[in-house]
Amino acid sequence: MVKESKNENFNKKLIPLIQEAYEERDGILGYRQMTIKLNRENNFRVNHKRIYRLMTILGLKSVCRKKKKKYIKSTPEVIAENILNRNFKADKFGQKWVTDVTEFKYGNNQKSILKCNN
Repeated sequence: MVKESKNENFNKKLIPLIQEAYEERDGILGYRQMTIKLNRENNFRVNHKRIYRLMTILGLKSVCRKKKKKYIKSTPEVIAENILNRNFKADKFGQKWVTDVTEFKYGNNQKSILKCNN
């Protein structure tokens, strides 16, 4: 008669909790989030490696969702006529004025539009 260790007993207690949490969240949780959830809800101090090992034995993997695109394609309201046709040379100063619009990202990936006049 072989006596089971404390770790084996604890693993047997953890397995149903892991399966229940996995089904509750429709398979979204990976081993990291599963560890956080189990530790918070049950006041455990379980290492993520143990959860990873048990999930691998049970054949549970997180479902990777496709990230949604956060941009919206838009058409400009005003389209300027191409008068210069890329002919930027001028005979006199101030004859041709050109503007360049460039986007910069700053802070939390917010866009700022900088307009430069030449």
